[in-house]
Amino acid sequence: MKRFVLFLLFLIPGFLYSQDKLVLDSLHVQLNHAKEDSTKVKVLWELSEYQLRYDLPSSMDYVIRAMETAKESKEPILIATSYTYFLRLFFQMGNYNEALKNGLEALKIYEELGKENDLFKVYQNLGVVFEQMKEYDKALDYYFKALSIYNNISSENKPALTRKMPQVFNCIGGVYQVKEDYNTALQYYTKALGISKEFKQDANLGMIYNNLGKLSMNLGKEDEALNFFNLSLQHREKIKDLNGMARTYLFEGIYFMEIGEYDQALDMAQKAKKLIELIGRKGLELDLELLFFNIYQAKKDATKALEAHIRYKQLSDTLHSETNMKEQVSLQMQYEFDKKEKIREVEKQKLKFKYGLIISILTLGCIIIGLFYSLAKNHSKRVTLEKEHVSLEKKSLEQDLELKNKELTTNVMYLLQKNELINSISTRLLQLKKKLKKENQEDAQRIIFDLQAGADRDVWDEFEMRFLQVHNEFYLKLKDVCSDLTPSEVKLCAFLRLNMTSKEISAITHQSVKSIEVARARVRKKLDLTGKDVNLVTFLSELEG
Repeated sequence: MKRFVLFLLFLIPGFLYSQDKLVLDSLHVQLNHAKEDSTKVKVLWELSEYQLRYDLPSSMDYVIRAMETAKESKEPILIATSYTYFLRLFFQMGNYNEALKNGLEALKIYEELGKENDLFKVYQNLGVVFEQMKEYDKALDYYFKALSIYNNISSENKPALTRKMPQVFNCIGGVYQVKEDYNTALQYYTKALGISKEFKQDANLGMIYNNLGKLSMNLGKEDEALNFFNLSLQHREKIKDLNGMARTYLFEGIYFMEIGEYDQALDMAQKAKKLIELIGRKGLELDLELLFFNIYQAKKDATKALEAHIRYKQLSDTLHSETNMKEQVSLQMQYEFDKKEKIREVEKQKLKFKYGLIISILTLGCIIIGLFYSLAKNHSKRVTLEKEHVSLEKKSLEQDLELKNKELTTNVMYLLQKNELINSISTRLLQLKKKLKKENQEDAQRIIFDLQAGADRDVWDEFEMRFLQVHNEFYLKLKDVCSDLTPSEVKLCAFLRLNMTSKEISAITHQSVKSIEVARARVRKKLDLTGKDVNLVTFLSELEG
């Protein structure tokens, strides 16, 4: 019966779901359309609740997702409740240490929030965990903490908790019964009975009367024991609690066996057997076959006693095998859970490093912008001085052309200085990248790419505009000579018109010198200069002649 109490505390879901696939589909639709984190977390809890009865690994996955979303939302109540779902899952797996750890995490948050109703439930569940761990004094400590909340809670909240008190009193009574303090156990069973009668809680009444029947057998009060078992049956039959009825019939069989009424014991055992076969509870089958063995042995029916013993042994082996399998599944789930926890921790560290790297890059970016500003300011001053010089001296057209070519050269030198600075910073970042952890090198490499791609297009546009002011017919004549040049090839011709070397062009365009040489050869071919003793730079300079 104690295991039945634990079942009530941990396995009765908040919502009753059918096994139809439509339920899961409906929950997944809700999850996909949920916008608020709180809604997503609650749907994930429901999915976990549903799968708890059929698929423990899936149930665990949903709780993990719920916890991740809860932590992202930074809502303490969502985080605490997710811990309670972990508590229930690990309890179901038989991993009581993990169940305890998660229960205590939930407890800390609920204590900070002052959530009395939630604290009551966690204290109660922690008591059950310690009871399963056979640490009965600690179990009682937490049951009494739940009781203390009930005694001190405000009057408006008390009725809701009063309905839950029979389970707490029943658990306390059960612990005292295990400790063989039967009088104290009786006191708490009686308290549980009084509240259950007040609220007409047939499920609790069936359970408590059954416990009172077992306690009466411990106290040697056989007549009272039988009366309590019969009362238990009445309430369990009323709500069609087949599992509870099978248990009561089983205990009545044990009762009649102990007082020597073997035929009545056999009758109770047969009734229990019909129900157990219907509900398929192997744990009860094991107890039942042991009862059959004892009855037939007492009746000196060796053949049937042997048959019962063989069935008992077979069931025992089957349960042992299933227990081992359950332990293996539990270990696998624990391994998967720990692995995911480690992955999340690594991701957290990577994110921390990434933020640090971004801050460093932003600082470096500010320095670079300052340098660019200084260069641009110097460039502006030079342009202004050159314009004043041209205006004052009123030089000839050839002199004006020479000055504007110098201005173009200044622009080019600015580009060269800028790109040399970028290349220098990129080189240092490449050296730094080698010292980084392998998982962070990719982030550093992307920053280098972004930096190298950050050439200022406005500077190039300004250069092109000024080039057209000086050499306004160059592009038109170049198009007349060869109309199928690509934009990049036209740009190369403009650089060559200024008598720039391949190395200088490479520094501006971020292309290798070899690529520039290949592009020059391609331009020569399109201009029909291949195989001719004509210098490409000279040819382009003469286009405006």
